[in-house]
Amino acid sequence: MRNTMRRLLALALGLCLCLTGCGGGTGERELTADDARLYMEGLIKEHYLGEYDEDYLTLVGLHEHDAESVYENGLAVEAQYFISLYGIEYPSEELYKEILEMYREIYGQARFQVVSSIQEENGDFTVEVRVEPIDIIRQSQAPLEQALEPWYEKYPNAVQSTMTMEEWEEADQEWGRIIVDTVKGLLPQLGHLEAQTVTVSLKQGEDGYYSISSEDFGRLNDLIIAYGTYESEVTPDPSPSPEESPQPIGTEVPEETVSPEPSGSPDPSGAPAPEPPTTASPLPLPSPAETEPASEPTPTSED
Repeated sequence: MRNTMRRLLALALGLCLCLTGCGGGTGERELTADDARLYMEGLIKEHYLGEYDEDYLTLVGLHEHDAESVYENGLAVEAQYFISLYGIEYPSEELYKEILEMYREIYGQARFQVVSSIQEENGDFTVEVRVEPIDIIRQSQAPLEQALEPWYEKYPNAVQSTMTMEEWEEADQEWGRIIVDTVKGLLPQLGHLEAQTVTVSLKQGEDGYYSISSEDFGRLNDLIIAYGTYESEVTPDPSPSPEESPQPIGTEVPEETVSPEPSGSPDPSGAPAPEPPTTASPLPLPSPAETEPASEPTPTSED
């Protein structure tokens, strides 16, 4: 699922950038280990902190508004992941905006350090990054189970089996509100797990561009927020019938059942947000092996 989200963001960005030395008037030069370090530090700040260092922008030839688009797209994809993760099928525009702002605050707590950057004999660069995973989603397990008890009491299977589409949408919006309010309420208690280290490669392609593979960036992104795995499931029960109510996005569907295509959630800008994946898993959360961050990094190049 997280692989899907990363591909969505990569398509949304569609950026292929080079060092300023390629055509920015500073003359030709080779990429150095210090450049690779600067690139990684700038990349992480751009994606998670919404900070755009001038040296980084110069290195990759970006304008600040381009970097802002990268950051905002990352928030949109992460919001869609949250929506599909928890099986929120009919998020209102207001709720979607709240989720975006919630992730802006969560991302702002990202802790990282670029430990080292070396150039290999083949010209590629190996960069080691230490990350302290943000622990907020996993913390929400017990509070969510408690907060959702009234929802289950209000909508037991017997009630769900008689619900119309309109009634199910209302129930789903109540579900989404409980999820978001509970997680937001835990933000003051947000913490970090023990630091972990990931090594990524900055490789030069045949076209001369240096880039990080989506796999490498995904492993880095996996460490930013600790999603982990829940031991108990608190996803809403399936809707009454295929005719009256669609399968929740976050609910696993038997192989013989075809899940309807999801629709994008409202975007504050008026443009549709990236489509959520159709294989999302609500609760329990995906295992670390299934998680990934969401985005394709901005490549650099050597002329």
